[in-house]
Amino acid sequence: MKFSAREETFVLVKPDVLERALFGRIFQKFEDADLNIEALKTVKSTREQAYKHYLYDKNHMKNVGKKALFEFEKESLNAKKLLGTENPEIIGARILRWSREYITKVKVVACVLSGLNRLWEKLVHLKLSGGQ
Repeated sequence: MKFSAREETFVLVKPDVLERALFGRIFQKFEDADLNIEALKTVKSTREQAYKHYLYDKNHMKNVGKKALFEFEKESLNAKKLLGTENPEIIGARILRWSREYITKVKVVACVLSGLNRLWEKLVHLKLSGGQ
């Protein structure tokens, strides 16, 4: 006899899902992964929640800044001219600040998902593979 453990987790769906009308596609991916939506509502993040979610980490800020610089170069944009710096850590910190400000001004979708066995692995797979 195989034992099945029912698990639950909390997921926040980013605001662009609502803005770009991707709601149905996202939830179809949950359903395809045998995840059940137990609760769902739109919420606005508080400043405190934004600061907890978007923590400052020097190495992470450098990586975010480097990625932004790469995207600027790819689009032939001058980061120094547009942002006043080419320092990846400073750019990463600005992106962090902008993210915190943005997330407190828009609504996100809060979901409680449940499923049998390895719920977290299923969610990671959806995030990394786009659900394919």
